[in-house]
Amino acid sequence: MAHLRGSDRGQLMLVGALALAVLFVSFAFLLNTAIYTETVASRGTGVEAVDVVGYGNAATEATAGTIDRVSVGGNDSYDSIHRNVTAAIGDWDDGTARQYASEGDAPSTEVASVTNGTRIVQNETRNFTDASASEDWTLATDVRTRNYTMAVEDGGLAGDATNAFNVTFDNGSATYSVRMYDPGSGVEIRTTDGDGSVVGTCDRPGPSVRIDFAAGTANGSSCDALDFYRTLEGDYEVRYANADNVSGTYSLTASVRHDDLAGSNFVAYGGDGPFRSTAIYSADIEVVYRSPTVYYRSEVTVAPNAAEVAA
Repeated sequence: MAHLRGSDRGQLMLVGALALAVLFVSFAFLLNTAIYTETVASRGTGVEAVDVVGYGNAATEATAGTIDRVSVGGNDSYDSIHRNVTAAIGDWDDGTARQYASEGDAPSTEVASVTNGTRIVQNETRNFTDASASEDWTLATDVRTRNYTMAVEDGGLAGDATNAFNVTFDNGSATYSVRMYDPGSGVEIRTTDGDGSVVGTCDRPGPSVRIDFAAGTANGSSCDALDFYRTLEGDYEVRYANADNVSGTYSLTASVRHDDLAGSNFVAYGGDGPFRSTAIYSADIEVVYRSPTVYYRSEVTVAPNAAEVAA
């Protein structure tokens, strides 16, 4: 076996140390490269996710706005408002596609189907009786509703709950009656269930109160008397009682065709009293997002200002 001199051992140790140093540097470089690559990939995925979600939200908002616009434009035929919705979303899709194309992405939105509806409206301030001045009457049966709002004036209300105007929602398994009256301090809103138990109350100062059922608000702030609306499942009946003990306006969109509502309950379109007009209740849209690294497809049901509960 050869014997190494001291100087040879020193040189060998130096070479070994240099080799280890090169190895450690190479390992650190590879590790940093892997971390950097993973970070870039994660950032890319995050950016894509933001783009997809943002586009989907924009498509939903554009569709909701379109549904509302065509539904209040007049008493047109259903074929006409279907064409208007499809054309408007097509125009929006063309415009946004050009914007995204500059980034190499190709999103698209199209209307897959629509659900016909009917707007029930009273624009003139008066009591809530029907066209025949009936105090107790049914607005719609076997429906869901959206965009249901009321503006009620305290001067036309009864002074107690017994004789109060009330609107009742009945789906066959649950019943909720919303009473509105003025005990002398403003508008009291009280909801009872089918057993007569109070499930929520709130009060607002007069002279008028705006109620939004889907938002669960009275004059813009939360009212627990309206919480039930967001728990109603399936279709239900909507009816008024003591409708001569209230004064104001209201509007809603029901998920049935114009001809499915009792015509005798309504005045002519645009008249002084409750009237009905053709509308779109909801639309199903197909949203697709394509990019060099992502393919996303979803079908979304858009029903503006509807309660988000299982149908």
